[in-house]
Amino acid sequence: MELSTTPIVACELFKGAYRSKRKNLEVMKVREILSRLKVLDFSISACEKYGKLVNDLERMGAPISDLDAMIASLALTHNEPLVTADREYFEKNTWLNRRIMVNL
Repeated sequence: MELSTTPIVACELFKGAYRSKRKNLEVMKVREILSRLKVLDFSISACEKYGKLVNDLERMGAPISDLDAMIASLALTHNEPLVTADREYFEKNTWLNRRIMVNL
């Protein structure tokens, strides 16, 4: 099974690495991790899914952050599971089909 991530998560990993006191080491670690993962393509289809998702959630009174919506739209577009260790996020966002959201 090939593991994947999103460009948004990759950006967040690099942001954390560059904030570290050991920048060079942490950046190398991020590069190593990302070299083993498939980074999902942020296609026009994913952009459209994002726009629909954000508007649908706002109408439902359940908005989420733009970054979370981008990550979710990529997972949905590529039919990939969305994995999170954030139990609160998992429980709060019941709009995600359980087969898509997996809690660690």
